[in-house]
Amino acid sequence: MTAFNYDIFPDILKLNFDSDILGLMVLQRKRLVVQIRKEALLEIANYFLDELKYRFIIASGMNADYGYDIIYHFSDDNTGYMINLMVSIDEKKPEIESMANMISAADWIEREMHELLGVKFINHPNMTSFISGENWESEEHPYARPPRDNKKSPRS
Repeated sequence: MTAFNYDIFPDILKLNFDSDILGLMVLQRKRLVVQIRKEALLEIANYFLDELKYRFIIASGMNADYGYDIIYHFSDDNTGYMINLMVSIDEKKPEIESMANMISAADWIEREMHELLGVKFINHPNMTSFISGENWESEEHPYARPPRDNKKSPRS
């Protein structure tokens, strides 16, 4: 197997997905955050999984001024390189395509983010309660922010 030159990795991503990449940030030589359009999530994730043989680690979701940021973490276990695909979602329509049909490990974390933040994962195979139990109602999302006016994602 030929060694991959990670110094030119951001350039290769831009070459393959130029209009879908909204920003790149190198946190360390082995860790890159790639801000992408939410519509390109499955295609770019598939590139890391199938083409580059990265492993999906986990996803995380957090409140942002304009809605939510969802970050999908991938690893090349042979080299220790990590790629974080970051997608910004508007609070007025907090939804994104589910990765659970492509990566079974995404099932539980997407269900958890749905319950806590209210993010809808489109085409999720089993969007049932995971952690709430008797703690709160099904349409109550304890970490969701109520929509505000005039806030827009700087990455949209």
